[in-house]
Amino acid sequence: MSRTAAVNNTSNGKKRARDDTDAESVIPTPQEVVFTPGSEGSRTSASSSPRKRARVNAEVQTSPPRTAATAIALPPPTVADQLPIQACERRKDFWFADGDVVIRAENQLFKLNSEKMGIACNFFLSMFNDGHIGVGNGRPDGEDDEDHYQGMPLIHGTHTSLHEWELLIYVIYKMKAKLLMMSWDDIRTMLELSRKYESLPMREIAIRNMGFLYPTALPDFMMSTYLRKKYITGALPQSLHFQAYNLAVEFDLYQFLPGISYRISQYDFQQIIEGVRDTPDAEPHRLPAGAHTSILEGRESAREMRSGLIFKFMEEAWDEDEPSGPSGDKCLHQHPRVGPTCHQTISRLRCDWQKDGHVLRNTRHPLKMLGMSSRLAIRDMLCPPCRFAMKEEMSKGQAKLWVGLPTLFDLGTWFEIERKVKAKRLELAKMWSPDEEMLS
Repeated sequence: MSRTAAVNNTSNGKKRARDDTDAESVIPTPQEVVFTPGSEGSRTSASSSPRKRARVNAEVQTSPPRTAATAIALPPPTVADQLPIQACERRKDFWFADGDVVIRAENQLFKLNSEKMGIACNFFLSMFNDGHIGVGNGRPDGEDDEDHYQGMPLIHGTHTSLHEWELLIYVIYKMKAKLLMMSWDDIRTMLELSRKYESLPMREIAIRNMGFLYPTALPDFMMSTYLRKKYITGALPQSLHFQAYNLAVEFDLYQFLPGISYRISQYDFQQIIEGVRDTPDAEPHRLPAGAHTSILEGRESAREMRSGLIFKFMEEAWDEDEPSGPSGDKCLHQHPRVGPTCHQTISRLRCDWQKDGHVLRNTRHPLKMLGMSSRLAIRDMLCPPCRFAMKEEMSKGQAKLWVGLPTLFDLGTWFEIERKVKAKRLELAKMWSPDEEMLS
């Protein structure tokens, strides 16, 4: 995707940080220089900069190239953007002592360190190394203008909102406390900013927080509601899982697709096909073409496998001469004075569940072992050793179902997904990480 990184226009003196929507169609003249990543200008300056990182060869990329975006009209400047520099407010919490460059976002000013900006975001490193921002070269008279503020270079962060700059600064200065909990909108925004400003740390933070919504380990996945309440702020949209599926496909987040597919499989057939609306008047969020089939087929397979894995022990025949429960010789109810034996209890439950079908298939949550009513029946009617043995057998079957979950949704195996995730991270690290320091 061709994206303009920074523009130095001598007619008005403004320098602007790159935005993905900044797709103006212009012809460079001697009075106007346009810098595009990967252009001849960037390659020439790379030879004179020791920290300029090399781009990865397109032939060795593990993911398909992105479709080039078409040129669109830029939004008009806001009222805050049009204020004179003297009317802008300095943010005390973002006015750092080590700063050597000033960023303007709407009507606020931030003083940041250019080296830290370059470490966190490859875009800033390219901009500083290629001479588009003369760090430390203020006006001789020290007056503020559209290019300088208090003798420091002034960068206009146009088309990047104030909140987006706040997220960027949290990553640049490693403010972990600010990044521990975030909303779904922030996760999505950080993924977009990571691609826009070529920031591997920002992508990793967004992935970590998305992992609280869609854990990749079975114990965490089964308690994802607790993780979501603890680490995700704000209300979640009705179309969360549909948005997450499209986001995972767009940003190659392969590790989350099995969990997202499983959550979507819990929706009704019509919702899976037609999508989900956040409000009655909103456009529905739909799945990509072909995803409906794999999710619907995977749902049916998971339901069928549930009875054969989680409740496999119920299909095993016990010795009629010496009937016993799931714990075998450890059963305490082999010859009870009153009531049924554990073997008789299991046999009756098996018949009841086969007639109903819902417990064995659990159309809403195939990974879930038992509902409340079924757990109460087991607790009241089985001896402690048999209760423990039954739970152990169900846990083993649940783990087997989780291992095969990606295959059910036509996503390969967990091992194959892990290899793709590592390959994608290596690809981005080669492109974005200074001196490939993120490869370790």
